[in-house]
Amino acid sequence: ALSCDKFVILAFDLYVSSVTCGWRKPNPKGLSDIAAFFNSTPAQMIMIGDNQRDIQAAKNFGCTSVLMLRKNAPTPALDQNFTVHSALEAAELIYNSI
Repeated sequence: ALSCDKFVILAFDLYVSSVTCGWRKPNPKGLSDIAAFFNSTPAQMIMIGDNQRDIQAAKNFGCTSVLMLRKNAPTPALDQNFTVHSALEAAELIYNSI
């Protein structure tokens, strides 16, 4: 596990796909399955994705949406809550949101 003074990231084993949940994004069923598995609420979850279907699934589920783009890519307006350009930026966003 990776830890710091604010949070701990644990390795976990849960695979959710359109095949396992029976629905494709932007249907929020996959996120709902993840929430149920971890006993979490939408308010406790963040969806990081790279396209409109990912952002819309987060919106449909009611969790925070983060659009991850390639470095220097223009930021499309997909109604995302946040935009990042790297995994490090995403980790910093999560860290600073706790």
